[in-house]
Amino acid sequence: MPVFSNMGTNISANPFIGYKVTDRLVPGVSVSYQYTRLRNWPFVGSTSTYNVFGIGPFVRYSIQNGFFAHAEYEFLRGRFETTPFPEYRHTEENLLVGGGYSNVIPGTRSGFYAQVLYVATWRGAAGNSIYSSPLIYRVGFSIF
Repeated sequence: MPVFSNMGTNISANPFIGYKVTDRLVPGVSVSYQYTRLRNWPFVGSTSTYNVFGIGPFVRYSIQNGFFAHAEYEFLRGRFETTPFPEYRHTEENLLVGGGYSNVIPGTRSGFYAQVLYVATWRGAAGNSIYSSPLIYRVGFSIF
């Protein structure tokens, strides 16, 4: 989802594909990409650019009436550049757990979902994580 402002730009994509093993259990794999460019951060006159790629398995279990539990492992690798400093490469592994709600559009094989995940391996704001908070919010569109 792209976000543009006078302070910067953030574009991210997080497609996933799963296989319905039973009516309730769906394992799969997700990929992710995030591009961020910030002006005047961390100080006035600087520009910071991040390119982060990720991949990892997930499992989703339908509980009842559209509600589901979700667990995901992600491996992230990124390149960070802040002028005038040298480039920095970063690798990170995270365990995400949480849940959400999925709604199928009547008469179609598609729907919308919203979920909240907790980064169980989050190391705090000073822990050199890509995430500034242990909570991740996702909203998306699904095709079944």
